[in-house]
Amino acid sequence: MYPARAAQGLGELKAHSNELEIFVEDKSQRRFWLLLLQRYAPNINLKIGSINPLGGRDMVLEACRCDQTNNSRKRLYIIDSDFDIVLQKRKERLKHLYKLKRYCVENYLVSQSSIDGVALTLGKKDTDTDINIERWVKDNEDILKELFVCYAVAYDLSFSGEPTVSYGCHRLLDNNNYCREKVEERIFSLYESMRNKFGSDSVEKTKEAVRKQSVTLKAIEMCSAKDYIIPVLFNMLKRSIGINSEKKVFIRILASFADEKIDPELTQILNKAAK
Repeated sequence: MYPARAAQGLGELKAHSNELEIFVEDKSQRRFWLLLLQRYAPNINLKIGSINPLGGRDMVLEACRCDQTNNSRKRLYIIDSDFDIVLQKRKERLKHLYKLKRYCVENYLVSQSSIDGVALTLGKKDTDTDINIERWVKDNEDILKELFVCYAVAYDLSFSGEPTVSYGCHRLLDNNNYCREKVEERIFSLYESMRNKFGSDSVEKTKEAVRKQSVTLKAIEMCSAKDYIIPVLFNMLKRSIGINSEKKVFIRILASFADEKIDPELTQILNKAAK
């Protein structure tokens, strides 16, 4: 992981290679990012050294702000959407900055092709998985959306009295599906805490606005797959095909088989940045 102000200097050191430098919102996971971006832009000569983790979103944005001078370097800064996707907040107008079209980069891993790829790579010979990811997402769609509307309300009100996205998803599950009773209890608790702090009128007004803004969004777009979907898929595949690997290996294989049609614009942006 590099400090924000070191990003420009790092890119300049590598400028002679004429390679595209990619700065990401992450602390490590270079291999994962390389595998995923190669799915989206297979014709670009990306290398492990092309991926530069800068840490959190603020670090990536600060580095991008410091790197607005016109020059011949090829670079791209990538950040997650987070709650911006629900709250309909536009990205900062910076050159070389791309904001993903889903909550976080892990949302790009949730596809049937990724699941089947894991089964093919890690499963026993001739073992197929019976996991239908579209059906699982559909079964959990409504309750996950309700939960993340609540989390978005808390975020918009700057509420820090209780954990939201960091609240362990395992506490809300029942046999690898989200338990409506447990999730509704969690939602009720959060709204009660917010009403006590900000008043009912403020909370209800914010909730109504967030609900309207999220009407056209799907759970797979607005919920954190990193925290609320990928852990469940990992457990489901362990049970389904008996995989026995580290989670980081599992994540990399998902990336290797990711569906690049999830975000066609990312392919365009990568190809344009590499020219």
